[in-house]
Amino acid sequence: ATCATLADFEKMLNEMPKPIGVDANFGVIDAHGGAAYYETGNFSWKKIDANDPALAPFGLIIRTNYSFTGDPDIGYGYIRYETASLALNMALAQKKLDPQNLINCISRNLSHSLTKENFRDDLPESSADTRFRHIDDFITRSSTASAMLVVGTLPGEDPASTMMWTLVGFPLTTLAVPVWVSAGKTLPAVVSMKDNMHAPLCDAAMTLKNQLFPIKRGSGPKYMNVALLLNKEKTGILQKVESVEKDIFVKTATLVAALPAKEKQQKEAILEHYKWLDGYIIQSYKELFGIEVK
Repeated sequence: ATCATLADFEKMLNEMPKPIGVDANFGVIDAHGGAAYYETGNFSWKKIDANDPALAPFGLIIRTNYSFTGDPDIGYGYIRYETASLALNMALAQKKLDPQNLINCISRNLSHSLTKENFRDDLPESSADTRFRHIDDFITRSSTASAMLVVGTLPGEDPASTMMWTLVGFPLTTLAVPVWVSAGKTLPAVVSMKDNMHAPLCDAAMTLKNQLFPIKRGSGPKYMNVALLLNKEKTGILQKVESVEKDIFVKTATLVAALPAKEKQQKEAILEHYKWLDGYIIQSYKELFGIEVK
C-alpha cells in the first residue's frame, strides 16, 4: 500500500483483512502538515489528530502502550506517559524542541513520575559505587531496543528533505545518528545491517548495555547499575556518550543549514557527512570504551 498521506494510511487500515491481529498506537506524519496517532484494534481504529485543537490544543499528542479510547484501566505505560507529558510540555513551554534536547529529555529521560526519583540527581560517587535500580517504569526500559526522532517537512517543502535521528540498540548506550530520505538507500555504515542482520553500532550499544545489566538470572535483567551509567566522576557510559555526541548535533545542524538546493549536490553533501559520522563514531567507541565498531 502507498502511504504518502494520512488519508492513505487510513485507507490501508480500512482495507486490511479483519481481524488485523494487532492492538497498537501508530504515530503517522506526512509532508502535507498531517500528524496523528491511530489507536488501532483488531476491527476498528480511532484517529487522534494533532491539528484538532480540541484534542491537541498545543499540537502535542503523547502515547505509550495504552489507548485513550479503550478501557482506561487496561494496558501499560501509565507512569511513562506521565513522565513524557511532564518533559514534553516543559520542552514546548521553553521552546526547546531541537533534536538534541528532545532526545535527551525523552529518550534518555531518567526520571520516574510516580516515585519522583531521578537518576541524574544524587549521583553515585564513582563507577565503583554500585547502585542497582529497577527501571521498567522509566521511559527507557530494560527491554527498549531503539528510539527515533523524525524531523518532517512543512507544506510546500521537499518531502525528500525529511530526516530521522536514530538510536539503535539501547538509547542510554548508543549515539544518535542522523539519516535523510534524500540520500536514498545509502546509510552510514555503523547503522547499516550486515550479513548477520546486525548493525555495528547496535552491537556496540548492546555490549555496553550488558555491562549495565550484569545480573542475568531471575528478575536481575530488569535492574540497572546506575553507577556505570552516571556518576560524580563523569566516567559513566551515558556521560561519555553525550560528551562525544555534542559534535554530531553541531556538525549536523551546520550541514542542514547549508544543504544545497539541488538534489544531486544535496545527496553528495549528506554522503560526505555519513563518512565523517562513521569515522567519528568508530573512533569514539574505541577510545572511550575499547569497543571496535565494525
